[in-house]
Amino acid sequence: ADAGEGWARVAGRYLRGEDLSAEVMVGMPPAGRSASPIPVEVALHSEPAVVVLGDPGAGKSTLLKIIALALAEQPEGPLPILLPLNAYARWLMSRGEVNLLDFAGEYYASRQKKLAPVGALFEAALRDGQAVVLLDGLDEVQTERAFLVRLVQDFVAESVPAPVESDQAVPGNRAVVTSRIVGYDEAPLAGRQWRIYTLTDFDRADIERFASGWTLAFEIGVHGRDTPIAREAAERERHDLLEAIFTRPSIERLAANPLLLTILALIKRTGVTLPEQRVKLYELYLEALIESWNLARSLDQRPAGSPLDYLETVQVLAPLALWLRETNPTAGLVTRPQLEDWLTSYYRREWDLPRGQARERGREFLEGVHRYSNLLVERGERQYGFLH
Repeated sequence: ADAGEGWARVAGRYLRGEDLSAEVMVGMPPAGRSASPIPVEVALHSEPAVVVLGDPGAGKSTLLKIIALALAEQPEGPLPILLPLNAYARWLMSRGEVNLLDFAGEYYASRQKKLAPVGALFEAALRDGQAVVLLDGLDEVQTERAFLVRLVQDFVAESVPAPVESDQAVPGNRAVVTSRIVGYDEAPLAGRQWRIYTLTDFDRADIERFASGWTLAFEIGVHGRDTPIAREAAERERHDLLEAIFTRPSIERLAANPLLLTILALIKRTGVTLPEQRVKLYELYLEALIESWNLARSLDQRPAGSPLDYLETVQVLAPLALWLRETNPTAGLVTRPQLEDWLTSYYRREWDLPRGQARERGREFLEGVHRYSNLLVERGERQYGFLH
């Protein structure tokens, strides 16, 4: 089986593209493009090397994870190799010029200590034309960006077949790179092998499909299994959510973004009226996350102290967010030791705690934010940043 046979299961998202060079397309707002959207699976079936651009929260990273999962579930399908480009950039800074294939093997070995060596597996898949290389977050690479782009281009030129002027599937390996629209043009991928697309916003049908899946998954989680009662509750929640979205144009515009739609669904589940301004939406989202965080800690039976207070949490997260952006303006990423040091200093300064207690408090806070709220996410080996 070639890589093209695996794309049929990657459905539900659409891409918009044109036969333009990277220099022309980059920075052009999606609404200004006239090309008709095409399903993701159609583009990936026929194009060997694809760049997927999107706004924050458009679902770029999620798309790569869906592709990887869909391909991994096929016994005879191509092998997905999912890698964060910011982690590759850090390897380049510490080790010099490292081939992308060598990095892939070492990256997975460093993250999964019990995993058998996979470097040879990746090499064999690439040699046989049975690999799909998924590279996430080009815009998050702050240093050595041009150097990394050159290495990626060289790797793709050697491993991925050139495109053909046809809608037919091209056999062989595939490469998919994601990036935010803003920031991509700082060092874009060049060469005729790359086809550039932009993830489209959700339309009404997408929102309805999401609402059906999200509410059902939520109620099954609440009830512990898929039951008629869970499905009845999910249908009520779905109806209420869609009514709240579609009766107010300002909220429907927010819901076109997958991340914001997820936030809207979470807030609606708490019984709060949906806000029409994005900043208020984020405030309510944080409140809902803290409520869920406290509930999850109690269900997990973790002795993590008293429940979190909303204002107290904001007092920590607000200066932390500012510090992250000042430390790394492009990607907003820092290492875990850097985070722990900042939190230790914060709790010593603001709470007047001794160093040992301040460090323990900071680690507890970081663990809770990462484990239960997903506000701070790990983007590569021990690198952390806010969700968006």
